[in-house]
Amino acid sequence: PKRLAGQELAAAVEKLGPGWVVTSDGRDAVTREFRFVGPEQTSVFIAQVLRIAKLANSFPDVTTTFNRVTVRLSTIEVHGVTELDISVARELGHVCDLSHGCQL
Repeated sequence: PKRLAGQELAAAVEKLGPGWVVTSDGRDAVTREFRFVGPEQTSVFIAQVLRIAKLANSFPDVTTTFNRVTVRLSTIEVHGVTELDISVARELGHVCDLSHGCQL
């Protein structure tokens, strides 16, 4: 897979919509914190993250608390972000848009 960087990465993240940012801890990633009304909506969203990730053969870093889920997407093989990560991020954004408990 091809690593996205510079303007190409910035443009891809901008198209994802609000909340997505590029983060780095030795390798670039796209990261977003999703907030929910309560733990039930949080749990449903986590199940969706796992389903989407499995179908895409993606392995996101997911951190959760009572009503927040932080998703960090990157591809280990290229030490950065690929189109696969952007695709998974886009799908998660759609899930949030369709969820009654997801807040920006």
